[in-house]
Amino acid sequence: MEAGDFEWQKRHRVQVSLRSIGSDSKRGRILRHCALNEVFVGERDPCRASVLKVSCDGGKWDRHKCSGLIVATGTGSSAWIKEASTVTPQDCVDVLRGLVSLHGDDAVSRDIHKILTSPDGLDAGAVASETNMRLAEDRLAPEDHRLQMLVREPILPSGDISAGSCIWKGFDALHADIEEVESGHHPSRRSLVRRLVVSSVGSDAQLVLDGRVWVPLERGMEAVLET
Repeated sequence: MEAGDFEWQKRHRVQVSLRSIGSDSKRGRILRHCALNEVFVGERDPCRASVLKVSCDGGKWDRHKCSGLIVATGTGSSAWIKEASTVTPQDCVDVLRGLVSLHGDDAVSRDIHKILTSPDGLDAGAVASETNMRLAEDRLAPEDHRLQMLVREPILPSGDISAGSCIWKGFDALHADIEEVESGHHPSRRSLVRRLVVSSVGSDAQLVLDGRVWVPLERGMEAVLET
């Protein structure tokens, strides 16, 4: 380093500010600490479901009942949020079984059923590995000024996952490939955002910055997260 043989790398952090819901203030009270990796929003008691209202980039409000929300920077996109997004071999098998059941006796169903029941079986590990590699392509670079949002373990009423509620028309799962149809708006579990506003309907929510700074998110307050 004394010889100057090094390079500076710019890394964005998450800035968090708190304000009253409905406040005219754009930011409110800015927290002294910033997060280099991620901010977690959820109930203090991990056994209790979080009920959060979220608006991304000034858009409409989505209501999520889940085990919390992870908002990561480019630096943090290869850490906790990556592991929380991982697809397992069992997930792949369950989806394929659902496709067989949905398509009945058509060509798609027969082809999948043939693979699942073949002597060699289905290499679900390879499918999961390939899927996770595709997800890794959506990871943010450390210098990216955007944030990656993930809803952990969403709890959806059965009516929200009915036939026709989401139509897939693409191969990029992170960038709005779900078409909203007659049943209305379907909140995205994963998104890339520039600015996120979140409030809690729960009883004891908190913001956790990089796993070391805890800040209460009281009812009547909302948090603004941005780089």
